[in-house]
Amino acid sequence: MSAQHQHADYVPVPLPEKLQRPALRVHHDDADPGILSGTDEKLNFYTHGAGFAASVIGTSVLFLACQGLGDFWLTIACVLYGLALMSVFGASTLS
Repeated sequence: MSAQHQHADYVPVPLPEKLQRPALRVHHDDADPGILSGTDEKLNFYTHGAGFAASVIGTSVLFLACQGLGDFWLTIACVLYGLALMSVFGASTLS
């Protein structure tokens, strides 16, 4: 809380109605939002699998580019980044 808000006589001024956000409307139905349909699961599998394949190719290209520069620590950093990227997409594909 800032110093000006610590005064006992401080009263917040409400926003004019034009500037207030409209109330959020929540749509309730019988579907559980935590469960994806079979189509959603397949789509997630294919798109994340494509991301995994792209990360394998990208990591290989990145590794070769770093090797060409001759900087050992840069190569290590690129390999670690690539492994992390592949791990994220791989785990996401399998989940």
